[in-house]
Amino acid sequence: MHSGHRHNRALRNGAGTGVWSVRPNYRVNLKAQQGEAEANYLRLRRLVPRIGLDQPVEVELPASGWIDERSLVEIRVIDQARYTETLALRQLDAIADWLRPLDISVRLYHDLRMAEVIRCQGQRPPWPTPPYRNLHMHHRDEKWQLNAFLGEWLKHCLRYGQVVEPAALGR
Repeated sequence: MHSGHRHNRALRNGAGTGVWSVRPNYRVNLKAQQGEAEANYLRLRRLVPRIGLDQPVEVELPASGWIDERSLVEIRVIDQARYTETLALRQLDAIADWLRPLDISVRLYHDLRMAEVIRCQGQRPPWPTPPYRNLHMHHRDEKWQLNAFLGEWLKHCLRYGQVVEPAALGR
């Protein structure tokens, strides 16, 4: 076997020593990923217990820290099937000039009681373990990172946010 085939798995230890070591392969922690998906499902259900196709819910987050104004997040059902539901979570206002408003699509699996990010900022997440070199330079654990980010964001919404009826906002 030609050593060039293993280039992405090998690290050179020390200049000129000729010593190579094998980089450990990334291993998916399925138990942790499933746990995060289950927790995110429960967080979403606590935040928006009932939501319909034509009834978006808005969550108001108060001003805090370096954010001077309140922020509104819209949660809308964009697809429903017997065992799944797809939600769009969109931040309705920019909180900083340099930060794009949040835009995440989440698939809920009601039979499994799990939720996972299926789109973030207009891009699909990579496979659970994309190849090391890929067109978009995704990290090997990027799918895990996106779902963990969703979990942190939902915890923030549950702790500080307030569900607002769209009629109360004058919309």
